[in-house]
Parts: sequence; structure tokens; C-alpha cells
Amino acid sequence: MKRQILQKSSPKEEKNNLFYYTLLRILILVFAAMLVGSMILTYFFNLDTYQNNLRHQTETAEAMLADTIDHLGDETLYLSTSTSIITLLEGGDGIADGDGNEKEAIYVVEEAVKLMPNYVGMRILGKDNQIYLKNTALQIIDELDNSAMNNSPDYFKDTPYRVDFTTYKDEAVVEVCAPVWSAGSEYLGCISLYYDNDFISLPDNENGRSTILFDSNSWMPVATKGDLSLSDANEEVVNCSGLLEGMIETENTYESFTYVNSDGQKMMGFVARDAQYPMALMTSVSSRVIFQTILKYSAYQIILTIILMSIFGFVLYYFYSRMKRPVLEMKERCQRRSEGEEEIDFGHYNDDDLNALSDTLLSYCKKLEKSAFIDFHLNLANFSKGYQDILRFIRKGEPFTVYMLDVANFGKYNRIFSIETGNKILLSISSGLQKIFGEQIYHVYGDRFMGINAMQDCDDGIQLELQKLMDSEITVGAASFQLKYKVGVCRYPEHGDNASELVRKLWQTLRFAKKYSEEGVVIYNQTVLNDVERESKILELLNRQIELQDFDVWYQPVYDYKKKCYTTAEALMRLQDENGQYIPPYEAIRVAEKNNLVTEVGELVLTKACQTMKFLSDQKTSIENITVNLSVQQLVDQNYGKKTLNIIRESGITPDRICVEITEALLLQSFPAAIDVLNQMHAAGIRIVLDNFGSGEVSISYFSQVPFAFVKLDHRLVQQVQQNQEQFEFVQKMVEMIKIKEVKVVAERVETKEDLNWMIRCGADYVQGYYYSKPLEENDFWELVKKKS
Repeated sequence: MKRQILQKSSPKEEKNNLFYYTLLRILILVFAAMLVGSMILTYFFNLDTYQNNLRHQTETAEAMLADTIDHLGDETLYLSTSTSIITLLEGGDGIADGDGNEKEAIYVVEEAVKLMPNYVGMRILGKDNQIYLKNTALQIIDELDNSAMNNSPDYFKDTPYRVDFTTYKDEAVVEVCAPVWSAGSEYLGCISLYYDNDFISLPDNENGRSTILFDSNSWMPVATKGDLSLSDANEEVVNCSGLLEGMIETENTYESFTYVNSDGQKMMGFVARDAQYPMALMTSVSSRVIFQTILKYSAYQIILTIILMSIFGFVLYYFYSRMKRPVLEMKERCQRRSEGEEEIDFGHYNDDDLNALSDTLLSYCKKLEKSAFIDFHLNLANFSKGYQDILRFIRKGEPFTVYMLDVANFGKYNRIFSIETGNKILLSISSGLQKIFGEQIYHVYGDRFMGINAMQDCDDGIQLELQKLMDSEITVGAASFQLKYKVGVCRYPEHGDNASELVRKLWQTLRFAKKYSEEGVVIYNQTVLNDVERESKILELLNRQIELQDFDVWYQPVYDYKKKCYTTAEALMRLQDENGQYIPPYEAIRVAEKNNLVTEVGELVLTKACQTMKFLSDQKTSIENITVNLSVQQLVDQNYGKKTLNIIRESGITPDRICVEITEALLLQSFPAAIDVLNQMHAAGIRIVLDNFGSGEVSISYFSQVPFAFVKLDHRLVQQVQQNQEQFEFVQKMVEMIKIKEVKVVAERVETKEDLNWMIRCGADYVQGYYYSKPLEENDFWELVKKKS
């Protein structure tokens, strides 16, 4: 019972489990959604970071260029105000401005600009394109096209500086040029500083990136790098003119935009505009490259996140497992305890609350076990406890012996004396058994006990003590009782290697001892096994006949000596084995009752009896009704009356053509439940017959509450009536008492002419027995009835 409580889930628990499983699924979906959302957010966050980085690099490059122009422009202005430089450009003597250090001053400027990053050289060019001064840091300056820079005053109109682009052997060179004016504002020439293209190019490790420097008036590109061609750059410069004009109007220094280049690739541009100088710097990147770059870093970040989350989850699970381990241990100990391991406690833990729970569970289990495993009437362990102990001994793997003891005919002590007296007898028996078995004695039910002996060398002593108990008298008050016992014995593992098999064979041995053996103690043996095999064979035959819907039904006629004919008959089920031999009816009925087949067998016998009654009625015979026997299983079935009426009506006969017969013992055993069923059938017209009346089982009060139509005298009364006059008169008065209720009397087992005469003298209405006829097969019964009708 406890095991079922632990293992079986209640509807509420199943509902909770369903809720938790659903919640778990929802959490998994939420986690998956969060992971996808995290991937998306990570992608856009990285994209934003990437764009901001490009913006920062672009703005930094633009600032570096502006700083360079500021610095070198100041130097150039200084030089342009120098008379010596003007003289130099005009081809004069180069007289210094009071100190004669013109060449030194130019040298100083030259050395200063050498310190600038990415500086490659400088030159001073007259308006006649004659080079007056040049730096030789790079030899390419000697070979530069002198017309690369538009050397005219118009070129410097409205701006003090120009930044232009030229090439040398496919290498980009940036030229920053400032005009040189005379005191009368006459254009004299220009001074140029040269830088390699890295000066205005961002570090590029990705395909598809371009850096473009613009002159805000001419929109001419001054530098390119990457897969953006010069023609594409010129085209995009024109396309971006509106954007730059908008930036100038709004005074924005940074903008981004998208476009498609000549190769059909989607591009993204980032433009930084200088607020002071008429120039802008644009970085162009392929959208595909951005996506691949961002996706790669996003994937790395997500993988790292998953790894960190997995590590975190593992750590949480580890600590959760350590925290839950005591609870799991306690649960496992509870399971083992429920399976009968009494020596298992619930352990001691470092947590005070768990220790308190452990002590509470242990106390509760002991109370529960006491409630479930103790018979409080006798203060003994019950059969459930015994079964658990058998399991416990089997787990130990050591041999042991099980005894089952039954008190013969114990029910009569309750009826003859009182239930209180019967209980005192049982207490005395249990006290004696405790002395023999100690704690391993169990009250199975009623007058049946079970004992376990785990010491094999003591079996002979146990059996000797049991024999002494069976030979001794039991005293209750002033009365002494000599009881008769039957004991069945089975040994583990000799007779069974599991608890259910051992108990089953123990019951079979006890039943065999009660049924066949003259000995008080019977050990499971081949004879018992043969009895079991015979029972199994009978069960097989019963199931076969039920499946075939066919049983042999014999009939024993009842003779009405007043009418000189047979007026009724008793239907008796017969079962043949494979050799054609008939199995004793009481054996077949016992096996059917034990295996819950008696209802199906009874319905088949009733159906056949109704069919026979229909035939006899149609043939106008003297048979008025046929009697069928009831079992306790049928009698306590509240639907039996309805089932019986349905079968009778389907056969085409009236209910008064069928009688149902019950014994005194059966009526006593099931009286509270039986009275309603019997009254229901009586009200429908079915007649009730009481069998074995006078055997001492049924009291007059029971007899008066049931509407019997016939009473069959117990066969012992038929035999005893011939012993003396007193017994004859007793039976005669009993018959007269029965007839007061207008009940007909049938004398059973009338086997001789003398038996018949005595029963007629006692007042019996009908006789049944071998004197007139033994039970007959259906055809023989029909022939007999035809002759006597």
C-alpha cells in the first residue's frame, strides 16, 4: 500500500507535472527567442560600433590633414611675406630682410616639414614654372610634371590653399600648395609640399574600402585606395555634391550614405567635412564586407556568450546538485524504506532543517507502518507486514521457512458461544504462536496465522512446538477447547524464489492439508504439486467450456409421492476431462469460485436449464420447475436478479418455472447482501429453495426473513430420524414448523424404501435421492419423465 502511495501520481500531481513540463517548454522557447534576439542585437550593436569606428577614423584623418595644412600654411605665409623669397622667385639676388639669412630660413622650413608624417618633399615654383627650390627626399619630385599644379593666380582665387592629386608610376602623391604674393598682391608663384597617399588613407584590411579627399569647389578626388576606381570616385563625388552642400548648410561635419558602384555592389560611404577648409574626406566600404565582418565578430561574440552561459549553467547545476543531493538521498531512502528495508533511516545532514525533516519522516513512517502493518485486535503484525518481511528475507539471500496455520471450523465457536469468546480464543492462539516465532508471527485474517523461521536448523524444533500447541487445550474463562489445526509449510528457495510464488504455494499447501491430509503439518511436496496441477487442468477445462458456451447439465428429479410423478428437478453442472471422465462437481465449483468464473458458469447452466424447462413445458410433462444452485459470488451481485430474469424471459418461460437454491452456510455467509437479491427475485416470481436445512447454521430469525418456497432437509436428519422415537418427533415438529409459513419440504438423499417411509411419516412433501433416480443426462432425464408423466 505504501509503495503505491509513493509511486502513483494523483491527478493533482499529474496536473502540476504537466504545468511544469509546459513551463519548461515555454522557458526553452523564451531562451531560444532571447538567443536569436541577442544575435540580432549583437549584430546591430557591432554594426553601429563598426560604423562609429569608421566615422572616428575618417574624422581623425580629416583632422590630421587640417592640422598639417594649418601648420605648413603658417610657415608658407611666413615665407610668402619674406622679400628674400619674392626676390628669389623673381630671380633676384636674394638679399635677406636685413640679416641675409634667406637661404637659412628656407632650410629651416624645409627641415621642419621633414618632421611631418608622410612627408616626401617640397618645391618652390615660379609663375613661369621654373623650380627655384626643391627638396630631394624623394627622387620622384625631379620627374613630376611641372604642370601638375595649375600655376596661375586664378587657381588660388577665393582660397589660400589648394590640395591636389598627382601620380608617379601609378603611385598616388598628394600636393598641398599655397600661393606666393608680392607686396603689391602680384602672383609670383607657389610653394608645394608633397605627401604619400597614406597620409589621407585609413588603415585598410578589408576589401571594398576607399578613401577620397575632395576639393569642395571642383569636387575633384585627390586620393583613392582599394577597389574603388578613379572614375567611380569622380562619379560618386558628383553624386555627393548635394550631400556636402547640405552638410555645409547645416554645419554638420559627418554624414553617411549608401550607393551602388559600377560593379553593382552595394556600398556605404562615410564623409567627414572640414569646417575651416574647403575639403572633405570620404571612406567607402562594401555592404557585403560590412555584413561579413560584423557577422563574423557577432558569431564569435555569440559563441563566446554560449560558452560562458554553458559554463555558468554547469556551475549552477553543480551547486544545485550538491544542494539537492541530500534530498535525493532522502527520497531514495524513502523508497527503500517503502520496500520493506526497516533498518534504513533517513540519514543525518549538515542542514538542521533537513535533519528535522528526516526525524519527522522517520517518526511518520513508524506510525504509518504501525497503522498499516498491525492488527490492533490481536496486537500482531498483519499479512502485509509478513509479505514485506518475506521480501526482506529474500533480499538477504538466506534460506528461511514460512508456515501458514488455520484453525478448523473456527466459525462455530463464534456462533455457539460469542464473538467475544472467539476473539479470546484467537488471543490465546496468537500468544502461543508468539512464543514459537517471536516477532515473525502474523495474523492473516480470521483464524489464519503465518509465521517465518529464518533459522533452518530450528525447523524441527518449530514443528515440534507447533504440534504441542495443537495438542494442548485452550482455556477461556471456565471453558476449555480442544482445537484442530492444519499447517502448511514452504521453504525458500527450495519451493519458490520470489515472494508471490512462495505465498501462492503456501496457500496451496494449507488447502491441501485441510482437504486431504490426516497430518497436522504438511510440507509442500509432489502430492501438493499434483493437486495444483489438477486444479490448473480443471481451470483450463472451465475456460474452454465457457469459450464454447457449452456445459453438460444433468438433472436429478424430485418425486411427488402424492401425485405419483416427478414435478421438479435439480440442474447439476458436469465437467468432463480429456479422457471423458467427469470431474467431481464440488472440485469444479471450487476452482470456478476461486478464479471468479462462477458467474459465467452459473449463467450458462441457467440458460441450459431454461431451455430444458421450455422443452418439457411444450411437451406437457409433469415437471413444473427446475432448480439451479447459487454461489456466494452470484448472491452478492446486486444485478444478479435482473440477469436471471432476462435469461428466463429470453427462453420463453415464466419466472415461476425456475427455482434458485442456496445452502444454509451460503445464506449465513452473505445474508446482509443476499436478502435484497432474494426478495427481488421472489417479487418477480422466481421461487427460492433453502438447501441443507437442519445442519445447524441458520437461525429461525434468518429463516423467517426470506420468502422460501421449498426447504430441503439436511441428509443427516434423514439418517437420524430412524435412530429413535425422540429424533423422529424432533424432525416431525421441525417439518410442521416449516409448513407454518406454507413452505414445501423436500427430503434429500432418500436411498431406500425405509428412508421414504420415514420421511412420509415426518410430513415431507417431496423426496429426492437414489431411491427414485440418480442425476441423469438430459436425454435419460427426458425418457424418465415421459414414463412417469
